[in-house]
Amino acid sequence: MIIRLRRQQVKATDKQFFIAEDLPRKVDEANVKKEKKAGNLKVVWISRIAPKKNLKYAIEILEETKSDIEFTIYGPAHTEEYWKECKQELRKLPSNVKWEWKGNLDSESVVETLKHYHVFLFPTLGENFGHVIQEALSAGCPCIISDQTPWRDFESQGVGYVFSLENKSAFVNAVEKYAVMKQEEFQNAVEKAHQYAIDVSNSKAKNTGYRTIFEI
Repeated sequence: MIIRLRRQQVKATDKQFFIAEDLPRKVDEANVKKEKKAGNLKVVWISRIAPKKNLKYAIEILEETKSDIEFTIYGPAHTEEYWKECKQELRKLPSNVKWEWKGNLDSESVVETLKHYHVFLFPTLGENFGHVIQEALSAGCPCIISDQTPWRDFESQGVGYVFSLENKSAFVNAVEKYAVMKQEEFQNAVEKAHQYAIDVSNSKAKNTGYRTIFEI
């Protein structure tokens, strides 16, 4: 797995510095099962509604889809003017895309909530780590994200896609690819995403600088 961390915490003693990375939550290793019909996709977006999180771009992606899409948005309207722009864009969605905004979501409920959806769409303008991406993977959601995060190897690992924001058609095609998947093929992607999250969590727990700090 390839994750490039941009921000780390540092603790200093008299003579030593230790690097302590942000730690994702431990992943529940119980199997994640999802039902899916070919031609239908439940897409979820979760974050605060602000320009940096790029909800409007996610909506524009879905405007170009042909499959039946259920698009659910979670998050507080952090920037009211931007939310107004997003709602204007939502009204342009074609009849094959049904959408709903469910407001804020308690942090403790994120993973369990995400288990009800198929794919996490997150074309963010920038994340230092993107804990919500790890949470989506933990819930068995393949992720379609921008290249403005440390996450890189999703496609090679079969857990999603990472695209430049200049390539909107790639995002659209990825959504359609998951939409046409049948149950068995999609369940395989779910299991890969879940296992990837477990591997990330375990790897960070073993290699974190916190262990060194606590041994001081």
